[in-house]
Amino acid sequence: MSAMFWQHETPYRPDAEAALRELQANISRDVGFDLSRLVRNRIADMAEAVRSCEQADPNNLLERHRDGLRRLREIEARGVPPEPAAGLALLKEIEAVDSDDVPGILALTGLSTAWEEWKARVLPPAEIEALFGTATPSEREVGEGVDRLAASLHPAMAACFPVYRDGRPESWCFIGSTGD
Repeated sequence: MSAMFWQHETPYRPDAEAALRELQANISRDVGFDLSRLVRNRIADMAEAVRSCEQADPNNLLERHRDGLRRLREIEARGVPPEPAAGLALLKEIEAVDSDDVPGILALTGLSTAWEEWKARVLPPAEIEALFGTATPSEREVGEGVDRLAASLHPAMAACFPVYRDGRPESWCFIGSTGD
């Protein structure tokens, strides 16, 4: 699998973490991410892995798969919460048991000032200026420089920064990479 890049913008608010959570909730709703179906599918996949390991287990994975199946069944028994934030927390719990291809931005767990897997790094003004030629990039300037940022991202890495209009922050841009 090769790296795939994603990019999303959301209206600006001073709290970047709140902007990320709102964006994740909107994307989850818009793409119809069905957590109930995801859990059922993961249970079916994990049950098949258990059956396969019961036949032959050269890598000693049977207990790991049994534990994963147990944890997924516990998640299913609790049900899917109606609140978007709780749904995102549940998604992270499912991924901790059995990671798969969750859409990029939905896999982020928060923000950071350093590069960390599964967190969006809030870029400091000096780095924003180095990438876009200004510390207050417009949508046009972001469009011209975003490939430089994307090329520097490793899998499971993301960055965010404000996008400006007429000298004022208008939106947050989140960009990240998934894949190998």
